[in-house]
Amino acid sequence: MEIIKRSRESLDKKDLYMMITSKEIKKMSDAPEKLKILDYVIYNDVRKDTGEIEKLISIKSEQDVFASNSVTFIECFEAIIECFGSDFNTIRIFKEKSKRGREFLNCCYVE
Repeated sequence: MEIIKRSRESLDKKDLYMMITSKEIKKMSDAPEKLKILDYVIYNDVRKDTGEIEKLISIKSEQDVFASNSVTFIECFEAIIECFGSDFNTIRIFKEKSKRGREFLNCCYVE
């Protein structure tokens, strides 16, 4: 596992465990539409089934920890980080449909 970005350098080992490996992590698709972010971690990990490296995101909110491997969601979240740095705390999560009719997650900044 390789940490790429995190909300703050002071995330301790317990925080990282709870956000990356805990069995209580929920799917991002189960998150509320508006999600207040306390912490986030973007990291690479190896898929057990294929051995390929995949990028993942885990977000800690006031309610739960939510994670996703959605490329689109992660790209949009990284764009928010690039624009706002640590000067944001809420995103809106929504579903979109691809040209082939498949649903995927996306997100945007909320003031």
